[in-house]
Amino acid sequence: MKMTTTMVVCLIALAVFGMVLPAGAATSASIGSATSSTCDTVAITIDTDETAGIGSATFTVVYDTSKVSLNSVSSGALGTVTWADASGTVTMTATDALTCPTGNGITFADLEFCPVTGASGCSDLNLEVTSLYDCDVSSITPDSVNDGQFCISGGGPAATTVSIGSATSSTCDTVAITIDTDETAGIGSATFTVVYDTSKVSLNSVSSGALGTVTWADASGTVTMTATDALTCPTGNGITFADLEFCPVTGASGCSDLNLEVTSLYDCDVSSITPDSVNDGQFCIGAPNDPPTVTVTYPTSGTVKGPIDVTATATDTDGTVTQVAFYLMPAGTLINTPDTNGADGWSVSLDTTTAADGDYQIKAVATDDGGATDDDTGGVFEIDNSCPCDFCYDLVAGLNFVSIPKTLDSPKDTTTVFDVDYYSGEFCLYYDASAGSFYLNADVKPCRGYLVYKNAAKTVCVDFDDAAPAPSQQLYEGWNMIGHIKTVAMPINDGTTADFVSITGLEEPEGYELFRLMATYTAGTGWSEYPSGSLTEATPGTGYWIYMDQGATMSGGFE
Repeated sequence: MKMTTTMVVCLIALAVFGMVLPAGAATSASIGSATSSTCDTVAITIDTDETAGIGSATFTVVYDTSKVSLNSVSSGALGTVTWADASGTVTMTATDALTCPTGNGITFADLEFCPVTGASGCSDLNLEVTSLYDCDVSSITPDSVNDGQFCISGGGPAATTVSIGSATSSTCDTVAITIDTDETAGIGSATFTVVYDTSKVSLNSVSSGALGTVTWADASGTVTMTATDALTCPTGNGITFADLEFCPVTGASGCSDLNLEVTSLYDCDVSSITPDSVNDGQFCIGAPNDPPTVTVTYPTSGTVKGPIDVTATATDTDGTVTQVAFYLMPAGTLINTPDTNGADGWSVSLDTTTAADGDYQIKAVATDDGGATDDDTGGVFEIDNSCPCDFCYDLVAGLNFVSIPKTLDSPKDTTTVFDVDYYSGEFCLYYDASAGSFYLNADVKPCRGYLVYKNAAKTVCVDFDDAAPAPSQQLYEGWNMIGHIKTVAMPINDGTTADFVSITGLEEPEGYELFRLMATYTAGTGWSEYPSGSLTEATPGTGYWIYMDQGATMSGGFE
């Protein structure tokens, strides 16, 4: 690549001012190894922390046609793989990654190779990346590309391959040293050395594998490991010698090579084995994955009954939220199935009649595309399905600010609906904004609010007319009395299309509210208001004063 004048100037600026280029996402591509006397499969895999995920790729594998033949190519996580094989060079393309996978161990394709009759030894499997794109169609240059081998066992000298894996992670992660062999006596003991870059990673631990206890010593980036207790004398593919846990050094980026050396390798007859191939690995430091943030929005207070929608908000600063699961606490029972599509908000349906009446909370657990999670537990609410009608009010002694969420079947006068005895000092007031006057014993309709004064507490039950047309209410500039239009609570304005101002038409398409203030009265706590006070959600059966900046029609037909 030629250095342009601009590039030279940029490099000088970096050196002079001590600037540090930010670390990009880390990606590695690998093809596996196999030792077999018959057909066997190796996988092309991708490790990445690209937040956009892998969208498409084209790989080429060059192999020795005097040793092996390619029998088939099977598709993986990027969708259908089209491939063509010509004289030991197979080219493969996949462009149908519907899920945009990210993380470690993404399978691009499985390649089945078969030994050529009479052949022996090993064929290198040289992997080349022709193109690699994320789901935003941005080109990706892998930090490392790792080759493999296919070794033929039987019909000749025994074949043995020793490999160390690769990993891409922003936190500690494990790679394995494995042995593939067809030694009939099995593997008895081994000593391996791994050299790594101490400016990139540190070695946290070494765990023993199939050869028994591994003793190890680490000195300045060179770890030497020995195991001599292979009681079972393992043979075949994928024999784990040890698992090594590496951790990124604080502030480091890029990749550390993991260079594997075989100091000694013996079978269980104490005969020395010289591996046919030794495959190195890498540990690449990925960008940190910040967890998502989730907040339960409904229900978090009050009383619910019958079928309801349980809702939450969830966001992720460095990726996307892939699902939100909801649980009914304190038992921790999963509600329905997790919501995996947040396009219309995060929610699941809950039939509260399946739970006993009582106090509950909702717990929401959000998961992002990097596997990180966050949870939130909302406030205490009550499930009460004791009401025999469509809807029940618990009117208190004193002033109540109420409404009805749907059209009543009959009757509709306030005297009957709220059981008001005007002769004993009880009353029900409705403010008609068009006339600027209060009315006693007005008809009870959806979208309206009513001030009801009772001498004693009273539970009132009503039934709805489900065949009634969608209600609406003309609002005028200045003060109006309105009511909530659903049997479930909802945020007054949370920026979504499912909040109160959106479904009632009390905001413009640009998001500007058509009113200045909403307020309600609750016995025992007094007045609360929106947007400057503690009032944040519209609740079933509650009435509100609203000060309109202009006239508008309030819609109520969205139950």
